[in-house]
Amino acid sequence: MFKTKIFLMKQILILLVIIIVTIIGCTTQKSAITTVSHRQKAIDEAAAGNFQSAVQLWKNYFDQQNAGLKDIQVSDYAIAADIAYKSGNDQLAVSWYDAARIQGYTGEDMYQAFAVIFRKKQNLSRELTALEFIKAYFEQAQNITNIQSRLFEIYMEINRDKAFEQWNKLDNTTQKAEAFLNSYFILNREKDNKQLADSLADTLLLINPDHRDAIEWNGEKYYWLAENHYQREMAKYNKLKTHVQYQLLLNELKIVAEDFKRSRDYFEKLWALEKLHRYASYLANIYARLDNRERAEYFKKFAE
Repeated sequence: MFKTKIFLMKQILILLVIIIVTIIGCTTQKSAITTVSHRQKAIDEAAAGNFQSAVQLWKNYFDQQNAGLKDIQVSDYAIAADIAYKSGNDQLAVSWYDAARIQGYTGEDMYQAFAVIFRKKQNLSRELTALEFIKAYFEQAQNITNIQSRLFEIYMEINRDKAFEQWNKLDNTTQKAEAFLNSYFILNREKDNKQLADSLADTLLLINPDHRDAIEWNGEKYYWLAENHYQREMAKYNKLKTHVQYQLLLNELKIVAEDFKRSRDYFEKLWALEKLHRYASYLANIYARLDNRERAEYFKKFAE
């Protein structure tokens, strides 16, 4: 009788063990199936254009993997990040892309997304890093033209020397755009490249006759051309004061007057755009040189 009881207890124990193992196995199998299911469903939803639901499924997948202390594939983070980016969830896209990047992912899609996201966030440093990475490692990037032009804009803000070097990387269409021409004009003006700045100013005025910087450049250029010429010729005359020298002076002063008139026209246009003291000062001096005392006195009142 006693032996029978022991035998029955052993059989019950064996049965319990079998049941427990079966339950554990089924649970594990069910969990694995669910995990795979979330991942596959996420991929399927994204393929159908249902990005919001795909993002939620990726979240579920990652949560299950993390709960089970299982490694997540780098490619899964990258795929999920791309879906989050397409869904408009920039914060989640950056988080998942960063997780992929930390594990060595360097796909162009990631840096393209970073460039767009961080520009929206006005994070110039991270945007610049992304753009420079694309420029260095993906020369055949589909939107490389836009990337080159954006780099030029950023360099104009933080590093003028790099902006000057970047100019030659821009395509012809971009180089002809007023905003970029204006920036290049500013660069050459700062570097005292007068001949090129002259040419750029004239080009800008052909595009936009009211371009303020170009008008100022030409107004000042012709003013100092005339004033320096005037001073040189007067010095020559005062040194000799001969009849011949006087005739030479008169001939040179005709050229001087033409340059003063050119300068006058530019500053009159500037004055019409905005009544600034320095415009008035230039105009007062110009009219004095042209022997128009009435106009000279008029502008002196605004220059004081």
